[in-house]
Amino acid sequence: MAEMTKGTVSVVYDDGIKVPPEAGTLSAQDLARLEKPRRGVGVTAQATADAVRKRPDLAPKGVTADELEDMGRQADSIDYLIVDLEGILNQFKQANLLIDSRTNELLRKVLANVRSQEKFDAGVVKDVPHLIGYFSNTRAPKPAAE
Repeated sequence: MAEMTKGTVSVVYDDGIKVPPEAGTLSAQDLARLEKPRRGVGVTAQATADAVRKRPDLAPKGVTADELEDMGRQADSIDYLIVDLEGILNQFKQANLLIDSRTNELLRKVLANVRSQEKFDAGVVKDVPHLIGYFSNTRAPKPAAE
């Protein structure tokens, strides 16, 4: 099994997937220049590899049945990996929303308590400047135009 790490996240995947070294470094222009494959490219490549094995004259010079089959298998494998990763990402996004929502609820309760104490001790807000700033209705100032 192969492994890819980004920050604190590591993904273990089938080592049959050969991640090109330039993956992750392409610009938008580079991506726009790539051929746009149709759905089913992997299955089609594998089926075509079988046909090329039966009739070698179907393949042009430089294209082999083995390479077609390997690339098709990689295309399908990485598609399945991406679906799995998107599922995990969605789960983490929902977890983030749930955790943030609960945290905000707790902060609102603390703010309500601070506001009730403020009536008797005006200096209490000095102890929680981040909390007061978080719930303030003022926007952060815009950067000065150059």
